[in-house]
Amino acid sequence: MVDLSKKILVIVPVYNKSLFLKKCLDSVLNQTYKNLKIVLIDDASTDNSLSICEQYSHHENITIFSNEKNMGCYYSRNKALYEFRDKDWDFFTIHDSDDYSNESRFSEILKPFSDPTLLGLKTTYIREDINGVPQKDRVNPNKVDIYSSEGIAIFRRECFEILGYYDDTRFSGDTDYWWRLESLCNIYPKYRHGKHLLQLYHAITHGENLTKIYSFEVDRPEYFKKSFA
Repeated sequence: MVDLSKKILVIVPVYNKSLFLKKCLDSVLNQTYKNLKIVLIDDASTDNSLSICEQYSHHENITIFSNEKNMGCYYSRNKALYEFRDKDWDFFTIHDSDDYSNESRFSEILKPFSDPTLLGLKTTYIREDINGVPQKDRVNPNKVDIYSSEGIAIFRRECFEILGYYDDTRFSGDTDYWWRLESLCNIYPKYRHGKHLLQLYHAITHGENLTKIYSFEVDRPEYFKKSFA
């Protein structure tokens, strides 16, 4: 049973995503679960992303921030968390500005939190091309490309109060945050983390995805050296 009194802080970092942004924001606003505070952080976009964000400023549950210069998505996430550190909310999650969610997604991913020991939950997505065609699995081309990801996880507020902010990096900060949660749960067995398997999030593949800009072979291993230091 979902507790409708619980407020979700939905953080949407935005950088040059005008092609996808309206579909993203409409999918968040049209959720069946309505107790949301949506924070848009434009990261000095050079297209008309900010003006699209401003078209949604009349919604009372939307707040818009704009960085003076491009600082990266983890800085933007932290900015939203900092600005709302003393505000009323119970969970936080990230929604990328080039993706969209099924209307029942937030209602479904809140259900497991009826367990008070659960601090964080990875959620699952289908990868699609810009025409909405599901991508095939690289290993098994007969299957759709499906991932369970810490990048779109949902966290209880207590998790933020214990772990604090994301590392101020340009790459893999969500993985680092999840590893910190796993370490916390290993040290304190009263806490746990989990995985939600319903495929309710659609990640759009295009030439400017962060995972395409940064190299998995170079940037990611170099960052993880810092994480393990």
